[in-house]
Amino acid sequence: MYHGPEAEGNGFAAETDRPGPLGRAVTADDLRELTGFEPRLFALVQEFAEADAVIPEVVAYGISLPGGATTVHAGGRSIGRWASAESAASRFGACLVWLNGAR
Repeated sequence: MYHGPEAEGNGFAAETDRPGPLGRAVTADDLRELTGFEPRLFALVQEFAEADAVIPEVVAYGISLPGGATTVHAGGRSIGRWASAESAASRFGACLVWLNGAR
């Protein structure tokens, strides 16, 4: 689905049924062909001990690109820029979980 121009001046992109810039939905294969890489999405998960249980919690979401990785705190409070997804996980003391089959 194409996210077109701003909708009615509200500052948010309108979601429409119009085709995207390629005349159809853009796929991961299209991104690889256009840019030479595919962005990879990940989550950073920490485990917290509570009483008799260990509770996993997503602390950040991120995107990995050839030049590094960017994370957004799960609560939206902050963003971070890292050399890699692995370095972000290390700094957070978290497990790195690749999303949507990314590796």
